[in-house]
Amino acid sequence: MNNNSTKYFRILLLSISLILIDGCASAKKKNSNQCSDSPATGNLGSYINSQFDELNPVIYDNTLFYLTQTNDAKQTLLLNSANIDKRSTDNFLSKREIKDYPIFLLNSPSCPSFYFDFQLKELNIYFSAINIVNKKKNRDIFTSKFSSYTWSIPLVLNSNVNSESYEAQQFITEDGKYLLFASDKEGGFGGLDIYISKKENDGSWSKAVNLGPEINTPKEDGFPFVSKDGSLYFSSNGYKLEKDFDIFKANKLSEMQWTKPIKMSLPINSDNDDISFSINEKNIYLSSNRPNGCGGYDIYRFELCAPVVLSGKITTKDETVQIDGNVELLDKNGNLIDKAIISESGRYTFSVKAGEEYKIKYQNNCEKDFISTQTIISPCDENSTIQIVSNIVLPENIKEFMFEEIDVPFFLSGYYEPITTKNLDDLKLKFSYNIIGLNENTKYIEYPSKEYYDYAPIIENALINATKFINNKIDNFKNVCYKGTEKIIIKVIGFSDPRKFSDNAIYIGGNINDSNIGFSISTGVKMSNSLLSTLRSYHTAKYIENELIKNLSYEKIKDRIIWQIDGNGIDDSEKQNEFKRRVSVKISVVKN
Repeated sequence: MNNNSTKYFRILLLSISLILIDGCASAKKKNSNQCSDSPATGNLGSYINSQFDELNPVIYDNTLFYLTQTNDAKQTLLLNSANIDKRSTDNFLSKREIKDYPIFLLNSPSCPSFYFDFQLKELNIYFSAINIVNKKKNRDIFTSKFSSYTWSIPLVLNSNVNSESYEAQQFITEDGKYLLFASDKEGGFGGLDIYISKKENDGSWSKAVNLGPEINTPKEDGFPFVSKDGSLYFSSNGYKLEKDFDIFKANKLSEMQWTKPIKMSLPINSDNDDISFSINEKNIYLSSNRPNGCGGYDIYRFELCAPVVLSGKITTKDETVQIDGNVELLDKNGNLIDKAIISESGRYTFSVKAGEEYKIKYQNNCEKDFISTQTIISPCDENSTIQIVSNIVLPENIKEFMFEEIDVPFFLSGYYEPITTKNLDDLKLKFSYNIIGLNENTKYIEYPSKEYYDYAPIIENALINATKFINNKIDNFKNVCYKGTEKIIIKVIGFSDPRKFSDNAIYIGGNINDSNIGFSISTGVKMSNSLLSTLRSYHTAKYIENELIKNLSYEKIKDRIIWQIDGNGIDDSEKQNEFKRRVSVKISVVKN
């Protein structure tokens, strides 16, 4: 509902009163005591209920309307409304008695069912009353419209809906297309049956159809209510030997057909009469004469859905990863609702509301970058508690720093040292001294033009971030999660583009014999894409190692660090050739 429509509704509701009884005012009194200090579970208490009968709760525009029937000689009907506090549906912001409505011009009118026509901006109500105009002295269903701050004269619906028998307990669906009601007209299954009529294109109502033996019984079936998802709720005393009414639910099968109904569970139903009701989002408001109330029939509120339990277990396949951490339960906006500490068992449990969206966020105490977030939508079941299982399996203790996220070339074509300002200057100097570029042996190396100097700050920042990435893992070794026997493997993988080298191309860099990183090469070796990718991995690893030495923690555990370089050869992805000249860094923890 948009803001303008809501505002229009409120204007209507301030101007009119809406009666809530639906022809079931003959409720038997089971008790007559005043409200106790601790009324029965779900009872709305003395602010709403009295020593008399409170009947037919209806929720409309966040307002609870209900009828009080006194036990005086005239059995006076008092119509009340109370604004629901959106912050807590158990609270009411204000209450008032409503006295002057056009429907009171009819004899013993019932509570109306509402339909707002957004196109015509009209509020339509359907209600029942004793039809003295036709001298039937029986109940028929009427309709009236509220438009331009004026109610139309109530009109009785035609014979497609009404008959010489009892028609009442009407309900109009939210879209205004279907009218359901109870009637004891001929052709039924006994007692009151539930019927349905469809609104035709010309605004008339089709001939009412009995919902059949799947819904109706030989006894009394009535108070139909259709929820937004098309489910049919109704009250009946025909599904068991006892005489009291219970509330049932049937799931929608087709346009005007529902499944076999299922009796709703405690506390919605009781051992007494549970009759007229209204569903508002995830709450049901009903009238019941169960004991420990305020007197006669009282109005109760219950959550429509059974409780939902969200549980799970944190597990890992990597023996170097400890599962200690915490799991946070967040609402859909990321606000913290609850928190569970994860210990050796790895298990957590939360109680959540049905029909809500939640986020489950796990963070490891030892590996701060081990974070898992899952989105959960809790289902609704009116009859049994639902358990949602959300297990989290921790990944291997391997993290990868992806340089390809840097969308510029990481190396010059044919060269093996990262594009940094210093490396570009050194390469440019070699060109100026004709060390590179004059013969077939070195023509594969690209001259460092100005555009590469523009790339250099980006690459240098990426290398700094990669170093920080590794330093964080090294710093983790200082916490109690590690026993001192684990080793860190730093693996740098190099790639090249698919362009081939000439048969005369050779490596002209200096000899390398690095025992720490584990790489050696001699000048003059034939150049290939495989060798080029290996050289790129080595020089990137060497750059990072020189930066790591500045970290005191590195010096203390460098004997527990294993360097691995890997030339992966040609990158066969669909990237541009320039972006295939790259490296990636993987860091993992292993037991010694």
